[in-house]
Amino acid sequence: IHFIKQSEEALRQVESIEEQVKDIEEESHYDHLTKVFNRKYIERLMEEEFEHANMNRWPLSLAFIDIDNFKMVNDTHGHLVGDNVLISIADFISVNKRQTDVLARYGGDEFILMLPGATSDIAEGMLRRLIQLQSEKLKVNINGQLLETSISIGLATHMDKNNFDNLESFIGAADEALYKAKDAGRNCLAVY
Repeated sequence: IHFIKQSEEALRQVESIEEQVKDIEEESHYDHLTKVFNRKYIERLMEEEFEHANMNRWPLSLAFIDIDNFKMVNDTHGHLVGDNVLISIADFISVNKRQTDVLARYGGDEFILMLPGATSDIAEGMLRRLIQLQSEKLKVNINGQLLETSISIGLATHMDKNNFDNLESFIGAADEALYKAKDAGRNCLAVY
């Protein structure tokens, strides 16, 4: 009987450790600040989706989203306010994206939105609506004062108007489009 109790206790400990490992693994997929996926995890998902798009000949859109003048927000209001802006933008995009879209913080003030199955036209329409809603509705409250923010977006679509040789060139195209949006005066969308 003593041996059975020891075995049961050992089994409970193993199950507890397995549950903790599972929680840690799942937690490692998320950005700790914004609670959206992190870069490492989205890169793995993008590889899978890029392969699926190639195999099934269906479109895959990718958008880089950058918060305009974010350095000035941090320099003027401090990093805690900057953190609040990042969280607000992540929450806003999460609520306004399609259910099948995947949002991740790519680094700093840059997010990436993967839109599986979205043609360039569908993605462009959704992202233009996102920019319009963001400029109308998203204002971050700082000690009773509203801080307006804007976003610039670069979009590329694979298996629609462009077929990219590999994931790196696809990501590079979305990044290039983002720089075009920044050069065009910010608070806009540029399409590769």
